[in-house]
Amino acid sequence: MSNQILTTSLEAAADLPGCCIVRPTADGIVNLATAGSHLSIGITDKRGGNSGEQVGVIVSGIAEVEASATIVRGAAITAAADGKGATAASGNRAIGVALESASAGETVRVLIGIHTA
Repeated sequence: MSNQILTTSLEAAADLPGCCIVRPTADGIVNLATAGSHLSIGITDKRGGNSGEQVGVIVSGIAEVEASATIVRGAAITAAADGKGATAASGNRAIGVALESASAGETVRVLIGIHTA
């Protein structure tokens, strides 16, 4: 089974781990999204990237994000304080929907679809 994704390369504003949610900080530059209110635009690929270098950001399709706490399949996913995925509260900006359940520290597949929870 194939997973069709759209990935773009953007400059990392800081060292970015893989499988974390990012937001734009300037034209062509991203940093960790660290709050549910941030406009998240994608999820870093598994490699992540170093500050000032290009990092792969998955902006469409299914991507893996590390869970900051327990996530239940079908939950809207937003950014936690560490850039990991968390269940979105009402009014949070969500990066997508969890396709499976996960515990803190595990990765969870997310269907990217930016929306407000």
